[in-house]
Amino acid sequence: WQKKPLKIKGLFDPDYMTNLCTKEELSGLALASEVSSRLVRQKGGSPFVTHGPFKESDFTQLKAPFCLLVSGVDEVLEELATLKKPFDFIPHWRFDDVMVSYGTSGCGVGAHMDRYDVFLIQGMGKKEWRFGSKKDPSAKVTEEGDLSLLCEPLLQESFIMEPGDCLYIPPFVGHEGIPMGEAMTFSVGFRAAPLAEMAVRSMGETLYEDPFLKPRRDPFAIQDEDIEAARRQMVAVLESLSKEELSYHMGLSVTGPLGFSSEYCQKESFAAIKKRLLASMAEGTRVLLALSLRVACYGEGSLFIEGEHFPISSSQDKTWVDRLLASGLSYRELLEVKEDLPFWGILDAGLFKGYFELHSS
Repeated sequence: WQKKPLKIKGLFDPDYMTNLCTKEELSGLALASEVSSRLVRQKGGSPFVTHGPFKESDFTQLKAPFCLLVSGVDEVLEELATLKKPFDFIPHWRFDDVMVSYGTSGCGVGAHMDRYDVFLIQGMGKKEWRFGSKKDPSAKVTEEGDLSLLCEPLLQESFIMEPGDCLYIPPFVGHEGIPMGEAMTFSVGFRAAPLAEMAVRSMGETLYEDPFLKPRRDPFAIQDEDIEAARRQMVAVLESLSKEELSYHMGLSVTGPLGFSSEYCQKESFAAIKKRLLASMAEGTRVLLALSLRVACYGEGSLFIEGEHFPISSSQDKTWVDRLLASGLSYRELLEVKEDLPFWGILDAGLFKGYFELHSS
């Protein structure tokens, strides 16, 4: 993990992976505005990138070689959730998305490296992956469209992947996939929150101080003593934070926002919320966590969803939150939840914002 690439033969059933998604289904998804899609073609020896959403005519007139990439497919195809199961050892708040790529013979996106961990799972066809043996964050890249391609790729190793095979690539390790005929790859990505974001949140309203300031000849210069003072002050702020305070800022950072902007204002008692929610649900209804959200918990008292903090007030609330996150709660289970628990406020806010969804059995 985050040290070197790993080749895993037969992680998934070959027949399952071959039929999980067809090129027609993928091109159909690329027509939708809910997902991010790119079409990579070769033009004058260099990759040429076009962004979706596309029209059906874009594909009926399309000729090889080309590569189609669609991100966030797990948000629209629930069956892709099975691809995340083998990676449950990784915290869920690290998960980014599942990207699916389809390429014709010999056409990929070129040698590149990513800033995140990725598991490349082979679907239909075969693909040769060439990759480096170690991280190289300082490697030079050139921008082609919105592709960051390696200027001097050092790809010493190779792996011919067949349906069901998997290749793990750590951040900043160069890699390139070359389809051997038509081929499809499912990329399960895991992001890391920038430490700078956590630091900025942790600093809060703390201001830079310079009581040592002396008259300057150059009013525009940042001097070494200024830099050292800023470093000392930032370190002092971070070291002064309690574990609970740091967990709050980390929770907000690692779950990050995905664009949910609806404002929720609780005006009812918890008992009134329970009565209203149950009245709106049929007996066969189940409340489930929405797909592809970034969720994290700290200790017994904090739940984070999409960059929002939900305090957990008691062990009873914690029990119900855990059950909701793990497998959802049925109508009958919700009847058992005491009406005075703050859990009802969490559930109501989550339903309002789309973090939780109602499913009929």
